Amino acid sequence: MVELLAREAQGRLQRVFRDFIRAVATAAHPLVIFLDDLQWADGATPQLLVHLLGDEELSHLLVIGAYRDNEVGPGHLLHSALLELGDKRPDAIRQIQLAPLSEAGLNRLVADTLRVDPASCGSLSNVLFLKTAGNPFFSNELLGVLHREGALWFASNQGRWVWRRQDCGRCGQRKRRRLLVLRMQNLSTEALHCLRSRLVWATNSSSPCLRALPTEQRRK
Repeated sequence: MVELLAREAQGRLQRVFRDFIRAVATAAHPLVIFLDDLQWADGATPQLLVHLLGDEELSHLLVIGAYRDNEVGPGHLLHSALLELGDKRPDAIRQIQLAPLSEAGLNRLVADTLRVDPASCGSLSNVLFLKTAGNPFFSNELLGVLHREGALWFASNQGRWVWRRQDCGRCGQRKRRRLLVLRMQNLSTEALHCLRSRLVWATNSSSPCLRALPTEQRRK
């Protein structure tokens, strides 16, 4: 078998993937693909998206991609791919800027999470909103902290989640960076090693969160 050059191998892979999508995405069974953290995508992924979404004959496919726009600048491969796709098929893509949740939106999120009526968890969602400014990620992290520290618990005798606003307010005084540090401290030795390797490789090892870990955990 003749070994293909890198560009030819990439082109063959793109065609195989396109043909596979054509086979599985039909009017009766449309296909939705969600790709998260595209700011960290490898070099081949953006070009694969251009190849797929630039094909006008490919139908019944919805690709949803999420990325941090503050990490995708003009020199980023994803930025170039989006520009190329916009030139090919301007109607094929739609960009949506996701803003922080409003207090009402966060209240609905908390209500869905705890399976309670939104009117009954207003005090809890207000604490979360004041501490996280509506950031859904940090709101979820803070909910976990409240549960682990006993300010939020499931009352089995009542069959519902209950909380003490005063305790929630006290636990919620931590800064958002501290919430991440608390999660990192609970990671296994192997996970911490992988995290530190990732920081050294992708950003820089002087991350404030990494510095906040105990020395012995950072060495691990």
